[in-house]
Amino acid sequence: MVEAEPASVRQSFPKSAGRISVSFAWRPADSTLREPLGYGSDGWSNVNRPATRAVLEDLRNEGFTHVALQPTRTVNARSPVLIDSLLR
Repeated sequence: MVEAEPASVRQSFPKSAGRISVSFAWRPADSTLREPLGYGSDGWSNVNRPATRAVLEDLRNEGFTHVALQPTRTVNARSPVLIDSLLR
């Protein structure tokens, strides 16, 4: 059984969007910035995993604070999203 995305992840995209994944995650310890600015290389790590509660919790436990979400069937770029806001 495939774990579904939390509702907070799903509501960020149109109903037509397919599965949502975490394409990148940002960790302050890996960056020279205080907050992520766009999706450059400063602090961002490649993830490419489904945007499930378990994946988001693992990333948060590893010190990541923001994620870049990417749904299939749409190319709408989103701003970095706070992990804590997705796990509420």
